[in-house]
Order: sequence, then C-alpha cells, then structure tokens
Amino acid sequence: MATIIAVGQPSNDSERQAITYLRDNLPANYTVIHNFELVQGKEILEIDLAVLTPHCVYIVDVKGVHGLVDIHGTKWYPEGRQPYNSPLMKGRLNAKLLKAFITDHYPAQLEMQKVYVRATVLLTAPDVVIDDHSGIDGDDIIRLNKSLVYFQSKSNIPARASSDIRNQLPLIVKVITGNAKRPQTHIYRDWLVEERLGGNERFTEYRARHVFAGKRGTARLRVYSVDPYQDEAARKREQKIISNAFRSIVDVPGHPNILNVRDFFDSEDGSYFVLVTEDIFGHALRQHIKKVSLALTFDQKLRIIRDVLTALEHAHAYQVVHRNLTPDAIIVGADGHARLSSFEYARAGASGTSSIAKDIVEDVDQTYQAPECYNDPSQASVASDLFSAGLVFYELLTGDTAFSGPTQIYDQGAIFPVKPTDLKPDLPPGLDAWLQKLCAFEPQQRFASATDALRELQQVILPSPRQQVADRFTPLSQSQDKRNLPREYVLGERFVVQEQLGQGGIRRSI
Repeated sequence: MATIIAVGQPSNDSERQAITYLRDNLPANYTVIHNFELVQGKEILEIDLAVLTPHCVYIVDVKGVHGLVDIHGTKWYPEGRQPYNSPLMKGRLNAKLLKAFITDHYPAQLEMQKVYVRATVLLTAPDVVIDDHSGIDGDDIIRLNKSLVYFQSKSNIPARASSDIRNQLPLIVKVITGNAKRPQTHIYRDWLVEERLGGNERFTEYRARHVFAGKRGTARLRVYSVDPYQDEAARKREQKIISNAFRSIVDVPGHPNILNVRDFFDSEDGSYFVLVTEDIFGHALRQHIKKVSLALTFDQKLRIIRDVLTALEHAHAYQVVHRNLTPDAIIVGADGHARLSSFEYARAGASGTSSIAKDIVEDVDQTYQAPECYNDPSQASVASDLFSAGLVFYELLTGDTAFSGPTQIYDQGAIFPVKPTDLKPDLPPGLDAWLQKLCAFEPQQRFASATDALRELQQVILPSPRQQVADRFTPLSQSQDKRNLPREYVLGERFVVQEQLGQGGIRRSI
C-alpha cells in the first residue's frame, strides 16, 4: 500500500477514485502527494497528484472525461464539446518547473539534477477513448486500470536521467510538503471553477459555473497569470494583448453565429486576468472535416458556409477583422449551425493605433493566412478574412487542404493546384470559380465583402432562391389545413415546418 500525503482535498470523484486505487495497489515504497500548489518564481503550479516512485517523479493531471477524445497536435477535441489546449502542454511546463523547484532547494545535491520529472494524464472513466492522431500525447496518457504497470516501469526514463532515485526521495518529499499550499477553491469573481481543461505557458483553461446561476449552464475561463510587480507600461501592454478578444467585440451587438465573449476582468492584486467566453455543446469544424462519423451532407456544409459568411458580415460591419480564421475557430453546435469564435487576435476599429499585430506574429495560424498577412498581421482586412474563409471552405467541401502551406500559395500565385470539383465531381461547377475568387492572391481581386460572397454563392448553387425552395420542399397549397401541417412544408418561402408541437404553435427554422 502506497503512502498518501494529503495537502488539499480531492476536488471531484475522479480524483478520489484515482487516489484510492493508487493507494491500495502501488507498493509501499511509493508516495502520492495530492491536491497542492507550489510557487516557482512567478508561476503557480496546480497539481492534482505527484506520484513519487523509486525511479521517477510523475506530475499527474486526473481527467474524468467521457467518450471519444481526438487529439490533433496540441489540441484535445472531446466528444460533443469545444476543443481546448492539451492538458499535457501545461503539465510538461509544470514538470520542468517542479524539477527547477527541487534543484533550486538542493543546489549542492548533484544527484538531484538526474531526477526525472514526467507529466502524465490519468483517465478514470471506463468509456473514454483516446485517438492521438499526431502521436504527441499518447505516451503520456494512461488509463487507471493500466496505471500500475505504467508507474512501476522504468522504460519511461531517458538515458540522461537516473533510474534509481531512492536516496533522493526523502528530500523531494520534504521540499514539496514543506512548501506546498492547500489549493483554494477557485472562484474568479462570480465564476466557480468546475474543471481544469488545459492550457499553456500563458494561460490555464477552466470550465466554470456562475455562482448565482445554479445549474443553468457553464462558461469557459482563460486565466492569464501575470507579474503584478512589472512596470506600468509593461502591464498595460500585457493587458491589451490579453483583453483583445473582449475589446474587439464588446461593442458588437450579439449575433447567433458569433460565440459570445461574456466578460473580462483582473484580480485585485494584479496577479491574473480572466477572459470569460460562452461554453456550448458542439464540435470544432475541424472534427466534422476529419471524422467520418461526423461527416456533413452538402446541404449542411452550405449552411455552415452561409453561417460563417453571415458572422463575418456582422463583425465587419462593426469594423472587426478576425485575423485568425481556421477550422478550429468555427464551432458547429448541436443545432447544426456554426458559430465563429476565437477573437483573441482580432482587430477592432479602422485605426491601428492600438494594434497588437506586432505581438501576435508567432501566434496566428499561418496555414490559413492571406499572402499579405504572412508575418505581418497588421495587414489584415476584410479581404484577408475572406481569403482565410475560402481556404476553410475548400477544406470543408473537399476534405483536403487547398495548399500545403504559405510557400505553395506564393509559388502558385494562390491558384488552386487541384480544383475542388476534381476532388469532388458532384460539387456544383461554379464553386471552383467562387472559391478561387475568395482566395485570389491580390486582395482587390477578392469579393468586396462577405455579403457579396454570400450573394454570389446563392447564384452558384441555384440561380433563383425561389427555385431552391420549390426544388427542396413541397409548396403549401391554399387548401392545406394550416392546423395540421406536415414536415418540410414552407410558409412564406421563409419558414420550414420541422415538427408539430400542438395547437397554438409549430417549431420552425429558417
């Protein structure tokens, strides 16, 4: 039976399950320290479990996630929910910080330099399925029922590290327990944290519930740790970058195709900023493109294209340029409609005096950038958003990316190497030219606005909107009993009957 050292209390049933299982099944010379925080420099390490073994120190993030989780690069895509940064990004940073914390306390102990600290995600739900498409995280993700072999194996120890740290373990336990703090209940203003999702060196992501909202929904929190002692100019610059998503759309009226940014605030002591965004059930568009089980029909793809263009039309009308439109920035909700998200790098207003462009060069995804914006986000415009949208739509309609990367876009003059209809012959032929115009190399050769692109798309798909209605739906005859309308009847060429709810109303969609 392993030794258990409780600094704080488990925050959920998954952590309780993991602690009990490891306590009852690991050998007596193993130690589990759970639920604590350490301060290393200006960083606060939030640690669920530290498993101290005779050969390694493991930093363990316990996850009770259910269902299928796809991993692409540094993103986790849980089934039915928005994606978030891999928890191992933050875990690996914490592992480095903990190693520095230990060695800083024992600078004369040369053997401490050889102690290996490894980040691990421990999954407790029996129905969870991990599909690591990139192969980055898979080796550090372990199921609870296989964790005993994992924690007792020395195969994870690199050659540069020691595989026998038994003599160092008492000192490691002493320094952790002597400095560890009981984690506080995380309440950020009126938001109570329910789950830590992931993060990176800049922020930690949480799912949280408003303390006065009961069970009526959650929000996503990004908590950015900052140095409260930096000079005022540096602090204001950092605040400007972090608050950009909120500042960009705070004056934009709500829109059904734009994910809501709900709030932005800082702590009283100046140690962190918090960005609060809407949390909805749905998948990132990338999942619908990549996964056969989430494949969309042509009509569903068209609806997403229209939704995205409508969202851009709304944002552009209020002088907001997105600047980082990718398949991950589009969330397809359970209702099938798309919402544009991720305004972290957007530009608001016609003036560039408050631009963060020079600070985000390495943050925006170059794969979907217009040529004029490569390494220069300050050149972003309505036209560059449309270029990015065109690349996303190409991928949505064909399943393939239009270009291998920025170099090929330049080499090809942004002319598609393969036309969309060559990949998908059943696509309307007019889509080739429509997509190519969105992705014209020169900004002035693209559509003047999302409204123009939307209008021409309608002409490409069907010459007449009236004919589109006639082709897809049976028109309502004058003699039809309006108290008993069948599914798919069209009212006024605008509303489509989906389901009869009873006398006095019908569910309808546009």
